[in-house]
Amino acid sequence: MAVEIAAGPPGSATFGPSTPNRSLKERVGALKNLRPFLTMVWRTSRQLTAASLVLRLIRAVLPVVTLFVGKLIIDSVPSGAADMNLDRKETIAGHPIKKVRDFLKNHFNDEVDVPRAQQLGAEYFGDDSDTILAELSKRGWLEEAKRTWKPALGRAVVHATYNRTQLGQQVAIAKLIARFSRVKGDAILTALVERAYQINANPELCTYIKQLRLFGSMLDSSVLTVGDVDVAVELGRRKPPLHQNGVSRDWVEWNIERFEASGRTGGSFLDRICYGDIEVMRLLKSRVAGLSLHSLEDLNSIGAPSAPLFEISPLEIARFEVPTISQGRE
Repeated sequence: MAVEIAAGPPGSATFGPSTPNRSLKERVGALKNLRPFLTMVWRTSRQLTAASLVLRLIRAVLPVVTLFVGKLIIDSVPSGAADMNLDRKETIAGHPIKKVRDFLKNHFNDEVDVPRAQQLGAEYFGDDSDTILAELSKRGWLEEAKRTWKPALGRAVVHATYNRTQLGQQVAIAKLIARFSRVKGDAILTALVERAYQINANPELCTYIKQLRLFGSMLDSSVLTVGDVDVAVELGRRKPPLHQNGVSRDWVEWNIERFEASGRTGGSFLDRICYGDIEVMRLLKSRVAGLSLHSLEDLNSIGAPSAPLFEISPLEIARFEVPTISQGRE
């Protein structure tokens, strides 16, 4: 049988019978052979075929299971743990809060016998050990408990212990910040709302801001100094602009185009398809120290009281859903 060399670019010749490009109809028509093929494979070995199908199904489900497990791990973290802040200037019994936080972090991952806790406290705080331990218990960062140890021979022995509480776990991983005045907090909020208006006025961004809600210490007018300004953000997906030929553009495709146009390199696939949300959150944050942005879902999950800062009307939301003709290159 003669062997043909398919035409192509120099240096890329393909040996074998040439195959003409098939139309979509011909490709779909070829699917009629799929059922007889599967029947033949099934009759050849039912066990191997069934095992292959089960393994393929498991392989397809694994990414979803991985995401679900990750969600469970994130949900298991106490609400607000990652965002808890401590005033770096605070002291307890004359000792810096950083030293107290590190004491909690390094030595109370498991329950600790009271004599051992007192010994560790003396190494950290000297004669103030008992005062520090009492203050940590008073604040709810440590709790006293009892543990029964039963040896192979002899009577069971009861040990008094210190256990780190859930609040103590949050303190152990808390950030150290400098508190600032309420006046500065108000200035941060004023600039934040102005940036929200600017973001919504920019049609090139894939995402817009539906609302901003204030929560945390800034809600309490009697608080004169705050550690940070907590704001929950609800984002919306702006309708992607149409191509110049009037063909619709997918929102994910638009995000990827924005990512590539930004000049950024690397980044995960998730960074690319969600770039619109990431870009808007970065613009909203604007590297302002003391401003903590959260999702509206986070706020709802902890059930904290809040107040509206910025909100657009249903009519404005509908405006964001109207497609426009793209002015960019195809």
